[in-house]
Amino acid sequence: MKLRQDLIDREAQMDARNQQIISQAQTHMQQLQFNEAVQILGTIAQEYQTFTTTGLSQQAGATVTISSIPVRAIKPGRIVFGIGEADIIPLHEALLFGNQDSIPSADIRFGSALLEILGDGAEGEYVAAVDAVYESMEQFN
Repeated sequence: MKLRQDLIDREAQMDARNQQIISQAQTHMQQLQFNEAVQILGTIAQEYQTFTTTGLSQQAGATVTISSIPVRAIKPGRIVFGIGEADIIPLHEALLFGNQDSIPSADIRFGSALLEILGDGAEGEYVAAVDAVYESMEQFN
């Protein structure tokens, strides 16, 4: 119980520390200046982000990485990664951080991506935005 209260107190302290930035971002959002809001919120270091600042960033349209899949190629070949809607509703509903309501499956873009390793000498790393990968892989769906 003490740890929970410590976390709540820390959030309140960080929000108080960043109140001017939070207020400026909210003003920009009310004026539909979302890029400006994202830029202002981005001035807060990651270790000082809170539920409030993260939620505002998401509302303003900032992209947030919620998951990544490290891949190590050991031989040439292809693999397809796919995602689909939950099979047990309501136990596996999609939730959005900072929002109490579940997201309807119809509002989620599900898709797949193909990863192809071309030869024994192929190596390296590839990082791309999900949308970029999704758009380039639509030809395989």
